[in-house]
Parts: sequence; C-alpha cells; structure tokens
Amino acid sequence: MSPCNPRSFRLGSLAKTACFCVFFAIGSTAMCLALLTGDLVRYYNRKHRLTYEQQMVDWLDRLNADYQMVLQGLQEDPNLLVRLAPAVIGLWPKEPNTAYPQARPEELMAARQAIITGEPAPAGPAQLPGWLDRCSRPLCRYLLLGAGAGLVLVSFVFVGRSGPQGQDKEGT
Repeated sequence: MSPCNPRSFRLGSLAKTACFCVFFAIGSTAMCLALLTGDLVRYYNRKHRLTYEQQMVDWLDRLNADYQMVLQGLQEDPNLLVRLAPAVIGLWPKEPNTAYPQARPEELMAARQAIITGEPAPAGPAQLPGWLDRCSRPLCRYLLLGAGAGLVLVSFVFVGRSGPQGQDKEGT
C-alpha cells in the first residue's frame, strides 16, 4: 500500500475538517459569549423590569376600577359619602348620645395590609440563569475570551492545511 492512498487521504482530510469545524465552532461561541455577556445581563434586567412594570399597570387598572365603582356608588347613593367620610378623611360625626368605636393601631395595620395585598412587591434585581451569572464575572469573561481565541487559533494552526505549501522547487 502506497503512502498516498486516496482513501486514507480522504479520511484524514475528513477528520481534519471535522476537527476544524468543532474547534472553530466552540472557540467562536466562547468568544461571542464572553463579548455579549453584558448585553445578555442587560436583556434579562430589562425583561424583569418590564414584567414588574406590567404588574404595576395591572394593579393600577384594578385600583382604578375599584375607585370607579365607589364613584358610581356615590352618584347613585349620596348618603354613602356620609358613611365613607370617617374612614377616608377622618371626619367623625358629632351627634349627641352616640358612641363611635375607635380603631386600635393593630386593627388599622391589619386593614392597611388587607388593602395593600394586591400591590406588587418592589422590583429587585433580576434572577439571572446560573450560567449567565457565572459568565458575567470579569475573570470568567476573560477566561472565556482567552480560551475561545485559543481554540480558534488551534483550529487554524494545527488543524488547518498541513504539508509544504508554496515552496519553490529547487532548480526552477
């Protein structure tokens, strides 16, 4: 069998091409991830903020609907204002021989909590996926960039074309 067997040359060429594709794809992906990590973190933060803002808008819509019902009730029954005034603005009627119960601070706090339960919690930092949290650390970003660049260089240098190329034949 001669050293230039076409079948072994094709298998070797195919293996080199496959190694080049794998190394280059992994290296370029690692470099892109290292360079785009900041954008991905901003994307997740903005997505989280948008979700929170949408919850706030929904809560405000529900609150507006409740107030519209109260206003509609006031238009239908003017005596409702007399009954709501003590709770809303603190005007207690001064009728003789009438006892008005005074609310204790614990009862007021319980009522306040019951009213506010529909309000969304304040937006904290976005919960990033674990892989993105690890990749966003500066040292990991530099290591990813270096490893990716190394794999791309390996794919070009060691897996690229081999053998003497462009050598001038002696004597010509």
